[in-house]
Amino acid sequence: MARESYEELIYGLGDITYERFWNRPDAPRGTERVLKAAEAYEQRQIELAEIEAAMDAEEAAYNEFREACEEEADECRAVIERFKKAVAIAESKAKSLEAKLVSKRKDVAAARKALSKIEEQIQQWEADGMPEKAAGVRPSLKRAKLDVMKGSRACDEMQVEYDKIMNPEVGPGAEGIRARRRELDLEQQLEERTEAYNERIGELNEDAAARDEEAKAAQQYYEQAIMLLGEEVYRARVPDPALVVFYPRLDKLAG
Repeated sequence: MARESYEELIYGLGDITYERFWNRPDAPRGTERVLKAAEAYEQRQIELAEIEAAMDAEEAAYNEFREACEEEADECRAVIERFKKAVAIAESKAKSLEAKLVSKRKDVAAARKALSKIEEQIQQWEADGMPEKAAGVRPSLKRAKLDVMKGSRACDEMQVEYDKIMNPEVGPGAEGIRARRRELDLEQQLEERTEAYNERIGELNEDAAARDEEAKAAQQYYEQAIMLLGEEVYRARVPDPALVVFYPRLDKLAG
């Protein structure tokens, strides 16, 4: 039989004291400390459980979305297989156009950034009481706005042309080409959803780690409060039938 330790007995004494006296008016003073520590510990556990539930929900939603995408993509591939030649021709036409569209969109993004800088500079000069400087760059602002408008219009036109190639209503292999376009859309959607999912899970993992540390600290404080309550009761020799059995065992170890 393992020998009892002083710390184990003190903890057991404090634990039983709390269980028997937590809602009694004659409770030892340390009972209130344990009560508050227990409530804090329970709250940290609830918060951690909520984060874990949120992670489970995120995972379930992501898996459901991924499986739906994969299922529909399989259906698309079956259609594509029937019209392989038409799909290959369409993709060949669309590939160079897509490269131009990507490049143009980058140009438009850069033009928007340049436009924002000019607008910010004008606002700053006007706020600093230098309207002449602001007026001097307004022609540049006008040109920047035109560049953005022209670039955006060119992107829209290329997108329309791309859609005609990869999303035809009729024509040889139209069904297969549309299936390929849908497959590409599904791939992009899944990629974006995966990125968002990983980011969200990363945030939740960080929250869970922080809450776990708080829960451990709260548990440690709760256990310390139990020990302090046990020491208090042992010193006072509270005359309760469930507690007095501890005193001679503690006396033996303390002596």
